[in-house]
Amino acid sequence: MKIEYVVFLNGVYPKDIEKLKNIVKDKRIICADGGTNTCFEMGLIPEVIIGDLDSIREEVLEFYKNVRVIKTIREKDYTDFELALMYIENEKLLNVTTRFKDKNSIEKKSRVTPVLVVGATGNRVDMTLSNILKLQSNKNMIFLTESFEYMRYIKLNKSVEVIEKLSGKTFSIIPITDLKKLDLKGFVYNLDKVDIDKSIGLASNIVKEDKAYIYCEKGEMYLIHE
Repeated sequence: MKIEYVVFLNGVYPKDIEKLKNIVKDKRIICADGGTNTCFEMGLIPEVIIGDLDSIREEVLEFYKNVRVIKTIREKDYTDFELALMYIENEKLLNVTTRFKDKNSIEKKSRVTPVLVVGATGNRVDMTLSNILKLQSNKNMIFLTESFEYMRYIKLNKSVEVIEKLSGKTFSIIPITDLKKLDLKGFVYNLDKVDIDKSIGLASNIVKEDKAYIYCEKGEMYLIHE
């Protein structure tokens, strides 16, 4: 999956900035409000800055005065992260206060554009959880945490997810729903058609083979790996 876009949010970033810069190089950078500060500290130029601008330092805004800015009001129905995703998908950003007034505006949208998101976790718990829920809106969206862990969402319905080139890496499955007849093959700890309650986190497994397999008759989950 080729990723073209990177969204910078206002969470916690990895300490190894050079490693992060190597990951996001040659990508189209979208800054959601406070994420602009980290983008500035990394010496990068975003394509656009989106948000109410209440978390951006003045010197950062001055430095990016030639960058496109989409400024919104603070009293809005969408987070700055959501507005960044809407921009990527070319969705309308005309009115940010009608989300709960118009039934059609709050219907779940299915997005497919590959997106890498940094700064989505840490600091405020409410924003971290809110951000994580957004993974369900795009099967091709990936979070990169401050520990350089990758997180994404999958939904399986009598189908298989193939995990490649992660041999030796720590791998966790966090159920969102009950998982029916979960099969794990190619891991240190495999499973054979086991029903997993959504309250059980399958944390700290290890990928053993070059190709590992996750099969589930029905279920939704987050995958987290190094």
